[in-house]
Amino acid sequence: MKAERLQLIFSGILAGCALIITGAVLYRLLASPEAQSPPPFPEDFEALPALPDSLWEPLLQGGHRVGATEPRAILVEFLDYRCAYCRQIHSTLEALLEAYPDLQIIYRHYPLNLSRSAAAARIALCADAQGWFERLHPRLLTAQKLDIESLLYDRTASERAAFDSCLYGRDSPVDSLLLQEIALARRVGVTGTPTFFLNGRRVPVGVPASRLRDYVRQALQRESRPAQH
Repeated sequence: MKAERLQLIFSGILAGCALIITGAVLYRLLASPEAQSPPPFPEDFEALPALPDSLWEPLLQGGHRVGATEPRAILVEFLDYRCAYCRQIHSTLEALLEAYPDLQIIYRHYPLNLSRSAAAARIALCADAQGWFERLHPRLLTAQKLDIESLLYDRTASERAAFDSCLYGRDSPVDSLLLQEIALARRVGVTGTPTFFLNGRRVPVGVPASRLRDYVRQALQRESRPAQH
């Protein structure tokens, strides 16, 4: 009995030592620079993952364009009007347009909530069809609730009638347009908002405003890829 007990104790000690050694090896592997994942927001714009042309080119078709008509850099944003960070970073986008006349931004829609967010996206698409997008876009980003009367307070009766036909009409293309936006977003791998693509490269979700400014500046300096086809 004593021999068996000693053997069990010895086996337990060996097992414990093996666990300690294994843990130490794993810790060293995980802590080594080779095993660590790259930083989520690399400093170098060209370190961002590049899209193939088959994905980049569809992003340039459709959406609402602001800024340069012959851009050297194009920034595509997929946004959700109920997204807090989309609202927060909008002022950065406006500042970028003012600072860089060769920059163009394309606004596209990816409503994460298929009720309130989708309703706001439908309003934006109808506003775009009527030529009012740039007037309603900031209002939608700051609105606490979707009150059509407040959003369209400065539109004439005839303009409202055309807008209502787009928003509520049986033959309106707005729902089809929104579904196309959602399908494109999923095709290019959008999972959250805001998601940006800059000159054919994917910017990580949640990019700080300061790093986004750096990427735009670098893209304009390098023009590493034709911005428009």
